[in-house]
Amino acid sequence: MYCDSENLGQGTTLHGYAIKNGFASDISLVNALISMYCKCGDLDAGRLLFEDMPKSQLQGKSIHAFAIRTGILQETHLLTCLISMYARFSNVNLSLLLFEMNTKRDVSLWNAILSVHIQTKHTEKAIAFFCDLLLMGLQPDYITVLSLISAYAQLNSLKLAHSVMAYVIRKGFDKDVVISNALIDLYARCGSIFAARKIFEGLPVKDSVSWSVMINGFGLHGNGRAALELFSEMQFSGVRADDITFSSILSACSHAGLVKQGWLVFNSMLEQGISPKMEHYACMVDLLGRTGNTKEAYGVVEKLPCKPSISLLESLLGACKIHGDVEVAEKICGMLFEMEPENSETYVMLSNIYAAAGRWVDANRVRSGMEGRQLRKEAGFSFLTVG
Repeated sequence: MYCDSENLGQGTTLHGYAIKNGFASDISLVNALISMYCKCGDLDAGRLLFEDMPKSQLQGKSIHAFAIRTGILQETHLLTCLISMYARFSNVNLSLLLFEMNTKRDVSLWNAILSVHIQTKHTEKAIAFFCDLLLMGLQPDYITVLSLISAYAQLNSLKLAHSVMAYVIRKGFDKDVVISNALIDLYARCGSIFAARKIFEGLPVKDSVSWSVMINGFGLHGNGRAALELFSEMQFSGVRADDITFSSILSACSHAGLVKQGWLVFNSMLEQGISPKMEHYACMVDLLGRTGNTKEAYGVVEKLPCKPSISLLESLLGACKIHGDVEVAEKICGMLFEMEPENSETYVMLSNIYAAAGRWVDANRVRSGMEGRQLRKEAGFSFLTVG
């Protein structure tokens, strides 16, 4: 294998040949290529190759074993990737073990373990790790601060939002637009749209994300009119709206029940050459469903350029139940039965819709079909705190 810097070009050529001829997914070859890039000093290429591997834990473990054998496990970039990989497969304990085995005082490793705990909703542990990082004398970077803000957003505490804001200002991170955008989102989610707007207005330069998170904040608070006004202001300022911005404004229209404005925004997106994604269609279906326009919502589903997501269909089915649209409910359930034939909740929902409409024969027929498939409704449960 090519393992010196002079032959890196030849190794890269071999890599290209492997891709062209369909060998790039071979695990042994990938291992060798990662080794080649790392030993030739091109750690970024090695890391990129590792991250682009098919998301299989078995292959990931194979890379892990290879790293141990070749002695490159302590390479920081690779170690952070392994920590993140095991977390994605719900193996947080192994992520922690890798973190604790490391002897380097590198903030990127702390960022990785913070991210692991935030993604798994272990918010208090993430904050505890941040405190340990400070006690060790390490200097947080902007990624660390972003992780801290994400953790506080999960706790939904305005008091904690104020504390992280004070820390950000004290350390000078408030000059970073990415940090400021995260703070806008944090305050909006913690209930203070006023504080979110104050940060937004204080930004010397607003990027598309700044506008999007502020628009989304108004949507979260049910103020669709304010979201639309800000969207118009954004367009007037010359900042181009992207697919994330349109997702935010459509969501705001949905929460506020603004059907006409929602369609205008959706059509504006098409006119600007932005192809709608599933989340944009989902917003329109949700908007139309919420306002009782279930047949129009089903029309959107019929015209989808791709297969609808289960969550989109379930959202419309819920709207059909609320507004008593049996006809559309039957069509949606037919699609869900094809996608998830063993999901008892769809049968229960359709049976309940029939029952609410007084169609008891159809309701019993669905229940009988459910029993014939030996499907059971999942029992509900609740927690009771004593003392």
